Parts: sequence; C-alpha cells; structure tokens
Amino acid sequence: MNSKMKEPALKSNHHKKRIHAGWILAVMIPLIIVMAGLFAVSKYLYGVEYYSPTGPLEKYVELIRSKDYVKAMEFVGLKETPFNTVKEYENFFKTSYGDSVESFVFIERKLQRTEQNVFYDVRINKKESQKFKLTKTGEKKLIIFDTWNMELIQTIAIKTVVIEAPPDIVISLNGTVVPKDLLLPGSEYSLDYFKNVQDDKTNLTMSSYQIKDIVAISSIEAKTASGELCEVTLLEEKENISTYVVRKPIPKTQEDELKTLVEKITKKYSEFVAKDVGFSALSPYLYKNTKLYTDLKSFYNGWFTPHQSYGFEDVKFFDMQSFDETHCAVGIEFTYFVYKFDQRFDYPVKYNVYLIKIDNSWLVADLSIQGGIV
Repeated sequence: MNSKMKEPALKSNHHKKRIHAGWILAVMIPLIIVMAGLFAVSKYLYGVEYYSPTGPLEKYVELIRSKDYVKAMEFVGLKETPFNTVKEYENFFKTSYGDSVESFVFIERKLQRTEQNVFYDVRINKKESQKFKLTKTGEKKLIIFDTWNMELIQTIAIKTVVIEAPPDIVISLNGTVVPKDLLLPGSEYSLDYFKNVQDDKTNLTMSSYQIKDIVAISSIEAKTASGELCEVTLLEEKENISTYVVRKPIPKTQEDELKTLVEKITKKYSEFVAKDVGFSALSPYLYKNTKLYTDLKSFYNGWFTPHQSYGFEDVKFFDMQSFDETHCAVGIEFTYFVYKFDQRFDYPVKYNVYLIKIDNSWLVADLSIQGGIV
C-alpha cells in the first residue's frame, strides 16, 4: 500500500528537475552567447587599438609625451652619431614640440596607400610633420589583424653647420672634435677685411669646416693651439645652413699696446676728416699698399665746418680679435665733440680697424665705419 503511494511522488520530483534544468539552459545559453559576443568585441577593439596602423604611431607619441627620448629614438630607428648624441635628439624634441604633448594628429596620405603599405604624417602640438611608412609584416594577430613595421621616411629636421675659423684652431661640435677631413676642399680664402691690400700681405686665410646632418647644436667650442678659448659667433642662419665664425682672442700681452695704438689712429683719423690735421699726420699709421691709403691721400675734407676747438670722450673697445700673428682687428667707439659758434656739437663715432704687422709695426690695412662724421 505504501509503495504504491510513493511512486507518483518520485515521478513528480524528476519532472521538476527537468523543468529547472531547462530554465537554466534557457538562461545560460543566451548569457554565454552575450559573453562570447562581448569577449569578441573586446578583442576586436583591442586589436583595433593595438594592431591598427596607427598603433605604433601612438606608441611613438606616448614615448615623446613621457620624455623617454632614448626609447623614442630606438623605436623609429634613430641612432647616435659622433655629432648627434641623445642630448641633441632631446634638444630637438624639446625645441620642436615644447615641454609637453598637448595635441597630436595622424594624417593618412591615402593616395599613396598600397596593398602592403600605408603612409601617415604625424603632427605634434600642431608643429611640423614627421612622415612614416607602415608595412605589413605578414603576421596576423587575433586571426584577422595585420601587424606593422614602422619606418621614418622623412627624418627629423637636420641642418648643415659651417664653421669658419683661422688656421690651427681646434673646433668641437656637440662635444666631439671636428676632424680636418671635414674641411671644405678649396675653402681657404682671404678675409674681406684685408681684400683691399694690394700685395701678398693678404695671405691670411680662413678655413671652412662643413658638418652635415646635424639634429641640434648643443655646443660649439674653439681653442687655440695653446688651449685658449676663442669666441664663436653665429654669422648667418639661412634655410637649413647655420654659419659660425671663430674669433681668436688677442693675446693679453698685446691688448694694451693695440688699444693705445688704435685709439691714437682713430682720433688722428677724426682730426684728419675734420681738417684739424693734414694727411702727413695720419699717413705714418697707414699701410701704403692699400686702397685705404690711396683713397685717404686724395680725400677732400674742405666740407667740414671750421670750429674753435675739439676733444674726445667715452672711449670704449669691442670686437678685438686676432687672425694670426700678423693680422688682427680692434673695434673702438667714442664721442668726438667740437665747439663752433660758441656751441658744442657731439659726433658719436664707431670704427672697426684692421691691422697688419709689417716689419714689427702694426699698420692700418682697412677701416670700416659703423658710425661717425664720415
């Protein structure tokens, strides 16, 4: 009797379990499909982010953003050279893009796209573009995504540095000594300062060094054979060529002598122009085999207004430089004043005097006037 009553109850329990399992499957299967779909989408988005052609470009920009310039160089295949060290590349990045990356944009050059290659311009902080080529490696990631090799096809802006220097000067660019084989062939020439000398005393020459493919200029140093530092001045910046000139200091033992001499010569020149002295008072200081001597010998100074008295004050010197043992230059400025009609008139004057040593005496080879009464 009891066994017959339990049998329907067992069947009812089995039926309930089948219903519960059906519900679980009905819920789980869509959930699994949704989860699989989300996983696939996440993988796809991951692939789009990391395996699209712009993925390597974004990594490059991020390295610059984080100021990891060494890895940025390695990433695009930039290598150090004797004149382009990590310091120069760092200077380039900072000069080009500033201290931080505020914005960047990738511009695809779609007309150049091929089956294997895509081309992009990268602009950081709205500054000058760098150009990249991305090439498929043939390897797939996540089944459907191509992988890419990145090549910098227009390297970062480079320049040529030209350094004009007297003979026997040791020049260093970015901490590396510039070798003699970088001298431009036939680059020795007579300085313009002495071009009006009419004999072989113009044989002073300057040599031009040319260093190409420079990323940035961190330092230029020039020394004499005895180790004395020279002045290096930017002479001209033209397109991608920077030209510097080296000025050799006048030896300390000659400074006072040359200052005294140049002050005497330029004051005598002013007196001659103002008709206070004749040419015979000025000529002993001039080198005869020059155009300057010929011109001053026939110079007419009758136009200068007669005056009662004159004088000089506020004498200053500038741009003193030695080219070799027998050629140098001294800059001088002062106020030349005259009294006429019982009134004082001031004439600020500024001269560059170029001297040649002849028979152990310094004589004027040329004189350029930056300001004065003539």
